[in-house]
Amino acid sequence: MQLRVPFSDFADACARHDARHVYLAISARGTECTAPTTGGWLVLASEPESLESVHAHLEQAGLTCSSGGVDQIGPALPPLWVCGVAYRSREETPGLWLDVRSSEPTVGEVLERFFAELSEDGELVGLTLEEFIRLTHPNVIIVPPGEVADFVERA
Repeated sequence: MQLRVPFSDFADACARHDARHVYLAISARGTECTAPTTGGWLVLASEPESLESVHAHLEQAGLTCSSGGVDQIGPALPPLWVCGVAYRSREETPGLWLDVRSSEPTVGEVLERFFAELSEDGELVGLTLEEFIRLTHPNVIIVPPGEVADFVERA
């Protein structure tokens, strides 16, 4: 049996259910925390912070930690942000540009990267970023690691 709790409640849940050691692993959600209880089940939590930060937090809460976790199907993915830009194109249908980042981007950074890629391909001769934004009416979506992991788990 598994009990998944928010990371903010993880140390308290471990104490309530007599789980004294935590296994930590990197996943698409960030850092995965797995603590076996004396009753034979697992207390689980995910935290987007780094493994080192989570390790320090849990040790400060009185838990011991080491590397490891529950086996999962497929390779463990590092935390990833999926970025999408929907935009008005020259075609009859809207355009869609996708990117993946290993750190959390801002909307401005996503637009700059999109603009730079199209400029390098020679598609935007003579346009500034501001003109490009005015002409294309871009809509930027940034999907954080936890939501990416949810999509992967449902696949």
